[in-house]
Amino acid sequence: MRVILLAVFVALFCIVFAEKTPTTSTTPSYSSPSYGSSNKCATTSVNVRSSPSTSSTVLRTLSRGQQVSVSSTSNGWSYIGSGYVSAQYLGSCGSTPSYSYTPPAPAPYSYTPPAPVSSSGAYDQVAAAGIPISSSKRCRDRYTRGCTSLDGVRSATISGIISFKRESGCDLTITGGTEVGHSTRGTKSHQNGYKLDIGLNNCVNSYITGRFRNSGVRSDGATMYVNGAGHIFAREGNHWDIAF
Repeated sequence: MRVILLAVFVALFCIVFAEKTPTTSTTPSYSSPSYGSSNKCATTSVNVRSSPSTSSTVLRTLSRGQQVSVSSTSNGWSYIGSGYVSAQYLGSCGSTPSYSYTPPAPAPYSYTPPAPVSSSGAYDQVAAAGIPISSSKRCRDRYTRGCTSLDGVRSATISGIISFKRESGCDLTITGGTEVGHSTRGTKSHQNGYKLDIGLNNCVNSYITGRFRNSGVRSDGATMYVNGAGHIFAREGNHWDIAF
């Protein structure tokens, strides 16, 4: 009888002990975030986002080699203070190659003034435009006073006088060109091919004074007018002195 009671007691003891003993459980594993500031450099151009997700707002973009301070990294995203960057695009600054760029030097400025028109070319052009040439001695010699010459005149000067005739619709007569006898002061002179003289007539006078801006009086007393192209028309006695 005692043996039976002892067996029952042992069985009950084992059952109670088993119920009170906790079952061993498995703790799930996870990636713990790392903290502590460190300097990293972008290994390529990469976006800085408002939250650790590729669908979040892009705040700015880091350029390749740009250095940032990483405060923490978790689940593949690094926090750099102003936003989040994918950690796979950040590396050691020492391993990021440096690049330098030297922009090419600007090409030197050069200016080639228009070449003078050949004598025959200048005369042909004004003749074709219906602009006659007048001189007191009926000559074209550049070195003879009283002649009217177009030798050495600039192409822009010929183009300017032809354009003026077309715009004004007036009859023009060239009375002065590159011949001797004109003032040689300044770069834009008759001698250098910048100036022509034309005779006065009502159409020309009205067009210049009515259409062009009055720019004052020259030191020799000639009233000056300037057109939209910057050409200066000065009233000198019996003719207009025009600088193109």
